[in-house]
Amino acid sequence: MRVTARQGLVLRVSRRAARRAAWRLAVLGLAGVASLDALAQSAVSRCDRPCLSGLLADYLGALEAHDPSRLPLAPDVIFTENGRLLEIGDGAWRTVGARLDYRDDLLDPETGGAAALTAFHEAEGVVQYFVRLAVADRRITEIESIAVRASDVRWFAAENLESLSDLFMTPVEPARRLSREELVAGARAYFTAVETEGTPEFVQAPFAPGMNRIENGLQTTNAPPGVARLDRHAWSADEQLERAAYAGTKITDTRYPIVDVERGSVLAIPVFHFPGDNAPTVLAAEIFKVTGGRLREIRAVLQNLPRGAGPGWSPKPRYAVRQTSTPVAIDGALDDAAWADASPAVTLQFLWDEQTGAKQRTFVQMLWDADALYVGFRADDTDITARFLERDDPTFLDDAVEIFINPAPEQKAVYFGYEMNARGVLYDYLNHNNRMLFKRFDATGLQIGVARAGTLNDRHDTDTGWTLEIAIPWENFDPLSRRAPAPGTVWEANLNRWDGVEPDRRMSIWSDPMNDESWPHVPSRFGELHFVD
Repeated sequence: MRVTARQGLVLRVSRRAARRAAWRLAVLGLAGVASLDALAQSAVSRCDRPCLSGLLADYLGALEAHDPSRLPLAPDVIFTENGRLLEIGDGAWRTVGARLDYRDDLLDPETGGAAALTAFHEAEGVVQYFVRLAVADRRITEIESIAVRASDVRWFAAENLESLSDLFMTPVEPARRLSREELVAGARAYFTAVETEGTPEFVQAPFAPGMNRIENGLQTTNAPPGVARLDRHAWSADEQLERAAYAGTKITDTRYPIVDVERGSVLAIPVFHFPGDNAPTVLAAEIFKVTGGRLREIRAVLQNLPRGAGPGWSPKPRYAVRQTSTPVAIDGALDDAAWADASPAVTLQFLWDEQTGAKQRTFVQMLWDADALYVGFRADDTDITARFLERDDPTFLDDAVEIFINPAPEQKAVYFGYEMNARGVLYDYLNHNNRMLFKRFDATGLQIGVARAGTLNDRHDTDTGWTLEIAIPWENFDPLSRRAPAPGTVWEANLNRWDGVEPDRRMSIWSDPMNDESWPHVPSRFGELHFVD
């Protein structure tokens, strides 16, 4: 085995004259794009409450008509139903009939999210339906749905839906509105109480007097005689938890994707794991009305899943990018004192088992200072291969690492791509709507360092691995971000690695794009970078 202690190089990318007058962007066979500023301006077009409400109405209308072509769908739209990844147009899109009048909406312009609980006629029965939309640049990027029928679950009383009040559609007076954090805290306190009931850690949830819970149309608190399916359904919400009616329940994968401050409502999507060998796993979409810090009502759509199944949506990972006052030497060694103070490395995931390449681990850390963003990769590799030599060669066909960065998370249309092989050769571009690749975008002032423990392009020996670090000056994120981020800023990104050569290649990735195939260009599924002191 021939292994050198360090075989390194440092690549410095020279500045281009005046960034080529807004880079004079060229698009794969397209022309006429005036500037990146104009592109960015269109990309951050927000969807306000009327816009979100209109898209919800459009979605439910298209569903009723069995015609998804009516919708403004992003090219990389993700669609799930009952925790399964489907093609848009499958599932309930094929079977529902006319919609019932019942409908509860939640609108969240701050994050570009909207959700509805409603119901449709279907054959001889009714299907209760939940949908969550994520919207960017006025296009739908995510569709998460739950469709429940009487044959699916234990509790189902769709006949009660039309008689529910308009509580969740009623705005809260501006002076009495709670913050996003306060609304989520109310919902979170409920789940904590359910998980800890019957234990010394139990703290009662903040229920308002007479609070009711409606599950698949069935009232499961304070139920009058003749309505209660179980004794506990006649108890108040307080009594149920104080008597530990749900003791042993585990709750996982809880998300709070939509907070409607104007209406005092929050959406939670948890998975319940009930005790007992034959107990089901339950996927839920629950909306909480919270006023004065107290839970006034809970309405839920519940669907049984195979035991131990998940929601079909991986939580987006987060990484705390720490600020450093220690200089970072971009030599590929990753042995500076600054890296020792960075947040612990993330490990990229192997998500596509049909790939035939070896599962070789990759670890990534990040730092920042007033000048640049720093990213460091450590890649295990027994056969280091990098054939491409020139800027903007297809380095992703080699052993390579990739960084996708969106400095403006309120939009999902535009992000920057940096792909580097084990030589440190850079392929950089601007991606718009996952359809247009601006290859003449040239980042300026970058530094890339590589160190290899092994011999390059020699398949007859066994290597150990390679490391790469890159410094990206903040000016390269203009105009989506025009300066270094302040502590507390959140960007979105994904981190990937391609390992091996055809036909034995494998991709690993930080944030699950929820694709059946290894296609990482899904900005709606990027993880979060939290810039901290």
